[in-house]
Amino acid sequence: MADDSKTVIRKEPRQSALWMMIVLAVSVFIIEVLVMILLPSLPLMSDAAKMMVDAAMLSLLLFPIFYFLVFRPLIVNITERRMAEEALRE
Repeated sequence: MADDSKTVIRKEPRQSALWMMIVLAVSVFIIEVLVMILLPSLPLMSDAAKMMVDAAMLSLLLFPIFYFLVFRPLIVNITERRMAEEALRE
């Protein structure tokens, strides 16, 4: 007879922390490579200006990835948990 008291909860591969870390690391790597390829094509500027442009481009290009892979799922999860807590209190 099977013991139903020990239910194994499996996450979708998309939602695992390891998957998210791999996707984020690869995204940072690819976007940084693209930025480093684009940076020399910009007009001559000081090293300080290049660093600022590099950081700005990296931030702007990574923001949507971080938003859709980390922040948005976290907000959805928090909302679902709050709703579940409210349902249990009733």
